[in-house]
Amino acid sequence: MARLDTICSINMGASPDSSTYNESREGLPFYQGNADFGEKHPTPRIWCKVPVKVARKGDVLISVRAPIGALNIAAEQCCIGRGLAALTVNETICDTGYLWYGIISKIDELNAKGTGSTFKAISRKILEETDIPLPDLPTQRRIAATLDKVSEGIALCKQMLMDLDELVKSQFVEMFGDPTINSHRLPQKTLPELGENLDSRRIPITSSDRKAGQYPYYGASGIVDYVDGFIFDEDILLISEDGANLLARVTPIAFPASGKVWVNNHAHVMRFDSMAKQVYIEYLLNMIDISNYVTGTAQPKLNQAKLNTIPIPVPEEAQMERFRELTEQSDKSKYAVQQQLAELETLKKSLMQKYLDKRRML
Repeated sequence: MARLDTICSINMGASPDSSTYNESREGLPFYQGNADFGEKHPTPRIWCKVPVKVARKGDVLISVRAPIGALNIAAEQCCIGRGLAALTVNETICDTGYLWYGIISKIDELNAKGTGSTFKAISRKILEETDIPLPDLPTQRRIAATLDKVSEGIALCKQMLMDLDELVKSQFVEMFGDPTINSHRLPQKTLPELGENLDSRRIPITSSDRKAGQYPYYGASGIVDYVDGFIFDEDILLISEDGANLLARVTPIAFPASGKVWVNNHAHVMRFDSMAKQVYIEYLLNMIDISNYVTGTAQPKLNQAKLNTIPIPVPEEAQMERFRELTEQSDKSKYAVQQQLAELETLKKSLMQKYLDKRRML
């Protein structure tokens, strides 16, 4: 086992004066935290003319504030804020790719050591004391190459899922026009005219009062837990009521639920008289800009009154049914890819346990 401070130099980030920030590409790219991270390399949004802490090209960047442990590789010299640390690897004893996976294997441990009431964070000392198995360089490179191949397969599956989603969206626009401007000039209605709102049946349960069970417990962005009871047993469409994702749109704001489920008061519940209508409205809400209907800045909210005023272009039922059939075919393809993705993620986890789990090695 080798501590990180014997494998690499650790450069903790610091926040430069905000007056030195700019969007005109003056100075170095400035990365404040994992919000700037991409799949492998960060994407510059802000630059800094007077950097305080600088990472080198090729350094491993690690998020040291919530979420702890997110990783990227610096594609160029850059300025790092206090949400990040840069690890400059001693390549005579450690392969950078191997270190990447070594840190990933320690994410749970790092999070457990995080401190802070609002945002958990880890210190330089915690990073320094974190240790990973350190075989000889050729073995490290073989391990990293094996895990890279599995990671490439995972990335390919994720890209295929994204491509399938984009294909369905393009089919939506081809059939119904641009939903944001209603380019096909379809007649418009509101959600209360198209379906029934079931918000009054929602019941929130605090985490301390939940009893573990088999039924999905839905919140603003999907399943948040499994409980021992249900309050709905039908096909419904859930629409986020609050949360930053209403504006960020990282995940869908409208998503289906079916069968026996529990829904808390962070998601609106809609029921429609046909699955074709539900699917159509789901895709439409996920494609249009709803920012004008969202209130609040610290905690964005889409209340029921605002939700009920969103104009919904309404095509013929037969068109909506044809679109539903297209999504059904896409869902079958996505299911096959998701199965492959799950197998690859399981394989990656088992390989990392085999190569990097300290307990197994002992």
